[in-house]
Formats: sequence, C-alpha cells, structure tokens
Amino acid sequence: MAFDCFVLANSLFEMRPQIIGAKINKISQSDRHTLIIRYHNSQNNGKLLLCSHPQNGRLNLTESSKDNPQQPPLFCMVARKWLEGSTILDAVQTPYERVAELHLRCRNDLGDSTICRLIIEIMGKHSNIILVNDEGIIIDGIRHYNSNLSRYREVLPGIPYIPPPPQLRVFPAVSEEQLSDILFADDKVSLDQPVALALKKNIAGLSPLLAGNLIIEAGLEPEISLGQLGQYEISHIINCLQNLARRFDTNDFSPTILYNDGVPIDFAAFPLASWQGMQQKPFTSINEAIDEFYSVLEHQQLFEKAKRELSKALQKHLSRLQKKIASKEAELAASEAGENYQKYGNLLAANLYYLRKGMPEITLEDLFVPGSSLTIPLDPSLSPQDNIKHYYYRCGKCKKANAIITLQLCEDNQLLSYLLSIAQSIDDSSSIEELAPIEDELNSLFNIRNKSNKAKKVPSQQLPPRQFLSQDGFTILIGRNNKQNDHLTLKQAADSDIWLHTQKIPGSHVIIKCEGREVPLTTIWQAASYAAWFSKAQSGSNVPVDYTLAGQVKKPNGAKPGMVIYFQQKTLYVEPINPQTKNETL
Repeated sequence: MAFDCFVLANSLFEMRPQIIGAKINKISQSDRHTLIIRYHNSQNNGKLLLCSHPQNGRLNLTESSKDNPQQPPLFCMVARKWLEGSTILDAVQTPYERVAELHLRCRNDLGDSTICRLIIEIMGKHSNIILVNDEGIIIDGIRHYNSNLSRYREVLPGIPYIPPPPQLRVFPAVSEEQLSDILFADDKVSLDQPVALALKKNIAGLSPLLAGNLIIEAGLEPEISLGQLGQYEISHIINCLQNLARRFDTNDFSPTILYNDGVPIDFAAFPLASWQGMQQKPFTSINEAIDEFYSVLEHQQLFEKAKRELSKALQKHLSRLQKKIASKEAELAASEAGENYQKYGNLLAANLYYLRKGMPEITLEDLFVPGSSLTIPLDPSLSPQDNIKHYYYRCGKCKKANAIITLQLCEDNQLLSYLLSIAQSIDDSSSIEELAPIEDELNSLFNIRNKSNKAKKVPSQQLPPRQFLSQDGFTILIGRNNKQNDHLTLKQAADSDIWLHTQKIPGSHVIIKCEGREVPLTTIWQAASYAAWFSKAQSGSNVPVDYTLAGQVKKPNGAKPGMVIYFQQKTLYVEPINPQTKNETL
C-alpha cells in the first residue's frame, strides 16, 4: 500500500480545476500530522487535506470531517496568519516524486502582496508540510528537525528551504540499452537479486507495489532475478515502463481500490495486473477513492491504538493484583504456622515442671507423634508461664490473620476473575464502538483514562449483542462486554432459553433463543463452539462449556458485572469456532 507519485499526480490533476483561483477561508489542524484547508471559488466550496503521517501521508480533496483540538497547534496558527484569505495560484508536483507545492498569493507582515509555497513531502517517517516565503526561507514546518536528526538539511523557521535529497534514479522512459546499463552498472551487483527490487532502486516513481506489478504485467515470473534477464525479458519490461511514463505524462488514470471481504486493503491510480481475479472497485474520482480508503484505514488504526492503550492500562492493574495475590498467599502460608504454635504451647504446658527460666530451648517427647521428640525454642528472658502464653498468643494471632487473609484472597481472586473477563472483552472487540462501554467499566474501577480518548467521542448508544443464526434456524446471541452479558442473561433471555458459558474460563455469555421450540443438540454444540471462541480459551482445544436454562442462572447480591452462578448445568467439550462475520448482524 502506498500513496505513490502516480496517485499524487492523479490527485493534483483532478483538483487543479477546483482549487486554482480559489480563496482560502479557514485552516485547521486536527492532529500533529493533518492540515485541512477550506476554500471557496465561484463554483463551490471544498476542503483540501494535507497529511504528513508516516504511513498515511497524502494530499487530496476530502469530504470527511475531523475533530479539532481546543487549542490549535503552533503550525496551524502560523498557517492561519499567512494563508487565510490567500488565493491558490497553482499546484505542482516534482516529477516522479511524492513532493507537491501549492503556490499561494498572500500578504506578509507589512500587508504587502507576496507569493508563498506550501510544500508537502510524503516520504514515510520524513514526511513534512513546510510553509516557505518568496525568498525561499522557511516560515514554519509542521515538523521541525535539526542537524541532529538530519545531516542533509534542517527544517526550522528562518533558514533557507532545501528540497529533499535527490534519489539519483532515472525516469521510466528509458531505452533497452539504458535499462541494461542501469541494472548491471555495478560489477558487484548480485545476479540473484530480484528484478522488482532492482527496478525499485533505480527507476523513479516505482513503489514496491508498482515494481512487483510491472514484472507480472511484463509476463514474467514474480521472483525473476537479474541473472535470468535476457533481451526478450528486458524488452517487455521497457514496454511496461514506457506505459507508466505515458500514464504519468498524459494523466491516464483509472483509480481502483482492492478489497478483501468488503474491506479496502489497497489502492492505486490504475488497475494492476497483480490484482486480477481479486475484488476490485473502480472509481471515477481518485479523491473519492483516497477518502474511502483512508477513512476505513484510520478508523481501524484508531481502534487498534485505543485497544492497545486500554489493554496496557488494564494489564498494569492485573499485574499489580497478581503480585498482591502472590504476597497474600505467602502470608497465608506463614499464618498456617499457628497450628505449630498451639502444639508448642500444649507440650510446654504438659511439661511445665521441666521448664526453667533462662533455657534457650527444650527437647520434649512429642505427645502427638508417639516415639518422637520435638525441640521447642524458648525466650530465656521469659518465665516458663510467659513462654507458654507467648506461644498461645502467637497461635491466636495467626488464626485471626488466617481468617482475614483468606477473606482478602477470596475477594482478590474474584476481582482477578472479573478483570480477566474485561481483558477478554477487549480482545474480542472489533470496533472502537465496542471499546467505549468497556472503558467506562474500567473507569468505574480504576479511573483509567485512555490517552487517545477517542472512544469517549463515540455516540453513547449501546451496540446490540452479536447475533448469529444456527444451522437449525435458532438465533444465537453473544454479549460484547460484562454489562451486556448481565443484560443479555438476566433481562433479555427468557427462562426457557439456553444459556452457555465456558467452564471457569473468562468469556462471553451466550444465549440460544428457543421461542417455544425444542433446541436440537447440533445447535447447542454450535453455540458452545462460539462460546469457546469468545473466551480466554480461544486458541485451545477440548474447551469445557457449561449450558443450562437461563432461568437457572442467578446473580449474587453485590456481584460484579458479568459474574453469575448457575445450576443443573451440563458440560460439552468443544473446539472453538470463529463465526463467519458475514452472518453477523450489527
């Protein structure tokens, strides 16, 4: 996947008629990478998006809306000062590079008319958006870096702008002799090197995707190496390269998105030979294609980031709780020494006449184990009676501690089970909408604040439970989080419905809606395999799943969300099965 120079050329070709001559109304910066320019002309209003994200860098017209921070970043304020009210004069691209410039007529600090350039450089982790004045001096950049980060150039206000370093690659319109000289110019070049890699290194404008596609379009094997190239293969590669040059020079583009199960996974400025037989969708507008692709991609990236941060926050509390439980278990083991203290006290009381003050220890016959003796430590500073009282006191203290620690361990283990169920809900979530109630649940416990805080911006309506249809025509409902598990089991399910859950393993509640019909065993097995999938045992085998009537499931007073007890259950041992997502109704 790449926003390559051909996509950029297509985008600029399409947007020029709309933006040239347009006036800029407003500038906003939704995040540290993305600048949005609102403009108007005699025909319409529009939005131009410039993004310097390392993976999602792009320049296109957009219809999407983004939230803005309460305090605009510094670059946004500088851009507003210089560019709001300015006129877009032109939009140009460095040939076969992912670098574009917007030429704008604006006013300087003295109010005089001047020309500025807004330059976007889409270069992976070095991507940037830079505002330059008519003298070539940098006014500001969305990302600053000095000589410590780049030995070639600095991007700081007040210094001359230096373009990115040249790639030293030739344009695609080359002859056979030139191509041969380029590929085999270095005597040390490995003949085992793939041709696609060699083309990417030496031909301008070729992304890894286009280089690999060019080999397939030329009718060659995808893994063909330099040592396998002959005159025939080179001539076919030349034809494909010249075709690329023709597309670039004549703006011959047909935007296309590649899909997998309805989800966009890649896009290009024209259909690719390597995509033949795969699910594709042509677009009349490259800007619409870019908008659709990145809206899905950024939503997924936002979800993955929120999920990762939520899991990290939960894991911190899980680790802390597990250490606490281990410490309590050690204390419990120490408190069980109280039985020995009682035994010592009883033996000393039975042999009081042998005891003398000042004795460090005494060896007595063990009345509880006939034929054996026992050495009991004594405090020489205490009288025999006080030594006996001391052991009885320590025995009572241990018994009290044992009762308290046992109760605390029970509570901590219940909390651990609850947190593991929340962790499973996070693992099973597939959208940011599912994370919002889970984050609320964690906030009620630990006041966790998700750094991205995007889940909070999602409308508060609850997603319905996951819904599937069994092979026998019965509806199977699966909870998405603990609160929904409670509602599904205790409110939504009828007493005659069948309830399923993995045995002593965190997971979702599963309900089979009976609706007055007898549920065949095949449906129960199917629902049990779904219950195993939506549990901590997803990667296991022979997972025990309990099932019973929903009326036999009760919630103890004060129990945490999702925690229930149940009766008259039966157990199946199943293999986890992932339900087909296409059958899910959201």
